[in-house]
Amino acid sequence: MTLKIIRQHTQTQAAWVIDSANPESWFAEHIKPAIARYSDQTVLVQSHCGLSKLSTHRYPTDKSYAERVRVLGYIQLSGRNVQTDYISPNYRYTYSSRDKLGYKLPLFAVRSEGGKEEYLAVMHNDHYFEWDKLRYIRNSAALAALVSDLHQHLSQKVLNLQKKNKIRGLQVQAIKAQLQQMANEDNLAYMVDTSERLITVNIRLADRCQLQMSVPFTKFETVLPELRSAIRQLYALYEKGIRFKIQNLAYPPSGWNYPQTPADAANTPQSKDR
Repeated sequence: MTLKIIRQHTQTQAAWVIDSANPESWFAEHIKPAIARYSDQTVLVQSHCGLSKLSTHRYPTDKSYAERVRVLGYIQLSGRNVQTDYISPNYRYTYSSRDKLGYKLPLFAVRSEGGKEEYLAVMHNDHYFEWDKLRYIRNSAALAALVSDLHQHLSQKVLNLQKKNKIRGLQVQAIKAQLQQMANEDNLAYMVDTSERLITVNIRLADRCQLQMSVPFTKFETVLPELRSAIRQLYALYEKGIRFKIQNLAYPPSGWNYPQTPADAANTPQSKDR
């Protein structure tokens, strides 16, 4: 969606000339006023105090392109803090998704081939440089419209996440109530760990031993009766001294004994000796 917004307010042809002799003054005079309406610190601008060379370490690219591109600064959009209902064991930590909602728009000064003038350009990707992905800004009005639409898009993402978290919070409370009822009836101690997609139930078996079972949020209601039965059976086996675990193996082991068909069973040496 952000790429679509950028394409809507930019163009492939160079247009807005940068004052390369006084980049800091030009930045303050043209870039900052374009986003002056945002006073809530959700949009931040930062110049590099002069045009700096394109770092081929941060922006790997062909040297012939790197000589024509310099970094002017960036515009940083940050979403407000949105507390989620994803909790860790013992409820010690909460997760804030503000960083995931931020967006960084890099600003470049691009020199025309064979010329001396440099033009303002942006790029969707801040992680690496791609010459063919550069998009040029026509003027300050186009930049203001671009930042406005990006800010509106980010604000909508924040609202959507808040709505999702509210629903998820109600689900978590309902699940915890069901688990508490199960713990009361079966005399069990438990903890709950939730992530974006999973709810993990930790059942105390001993002081330094626990049973951990993870279930997708969307399936918890349907599997709860089976989960309760499984916990009871596994707890009973543990009380009898039986230990168990599920392992993820890096390599499939050899030597498995697979089920036999009746024909295979009849051809075994033991069957022939009878």
